[in-house]
Order: sequence, then C-alpha cells, then structure tokens
Amino acid sequence: MRLKGRKKNCGWSLIEIIVGSAIVTLSIFGVLSVAKSSLEASERALRTAQAGFILSEGAEAVRSMRDSLWQNISLLSTTTVYRLSFSTSTNKFATTTGVVSIDGLFDRTFSVRDVARDGNGNIASSGAYDSGTKKIIMNVSWLSRAATTTKSVEFYISNI
Repeated sequence: MRLKGRKKNCGWSLIEIIVGSAIVTLSIFGVLSVAKSSLEASERALRTAQAGFILSEGAEAVRSMRDSLWQNISLLSTTTVYRLSFSTSTNKFATTTGVVSIDGLFDRTFSVRDVARDGNGNIASSGAYDSGTKKIIMNVSWLSRAATTTKSVEFYISNI
C-alpha cells in the first residue's frame, strides 16, 4: 500500500553533489602535488649524479694534463679560477678563464693551490714549499630552482 502525497526521494541533493565534487577535486590535487614533488626530487638526483660525473671527468682531465707535462699544472697561477676546454685539434684538455658551459647547464671550474710539508714530510698548512705537489679544488655548479647548487672535490697531484 502506497501513501499518496509522498514522493520517493530518488535524486541527489545539491549538497551531496558539491561535497562529492570537493572530495574528488582535493584528491586529484593531492595526487598531482605528490607527482610534482617526485619529479622535482628525481631531477635533483639526476643533476647531482651528472655533476658527480662531470667532477670525475675534470679530475681525470687534470691528471691527463699532468701526465703529458708537469708544467701544464705547476705553472698555473694559484690566484686564478680556471675552466677546462676540450680542444678537438689536439684531442686534449686545456685551461681557459672564459665560461665553458657543459650541456648548457653546468659550469666546471678548478683552482690550484701550493702545498707545504712539515718536518716529517706530511702535508701541512705551513712548512716547506713542495714544488712537486699541487692541491686541486674542482667545482661544478648549476642553477636549480633559482638558486646555484655547487658540488666540489679536492685532491692532490704530484709530479710523477
């Protein structure tokens, strides 16, 4: 038996539609936010790995310059910042003070420092000057999210 005058409620109310739409919209924004953060973290990791490889390549290039002739390194100024430039005509790296962009993103620089040895022959902050050893400070920097990020490595090379 049906009662007359009562309508069956078979539709959705406006409030239910608004609440449902809000929940779906917030869920989509949450997923997109996580995806964006993941992409940014992935890009940072990629750039850091690339910078590590560029540092390693630079260290090998300096060692190669030393291997071909010690004066390539020993005659460099300790007050100048250098960049490596690959010469296709000689198939070797050379130093330059001009900007050399790597992949249009990275800037690799290095500087040379004199080395002092103490009375026991150990590397020290002061002591006798060692003309056969130099300290190399290699830097790779790149622009990341409106800030410059730099990765560095320091090593010693000797006249062998």
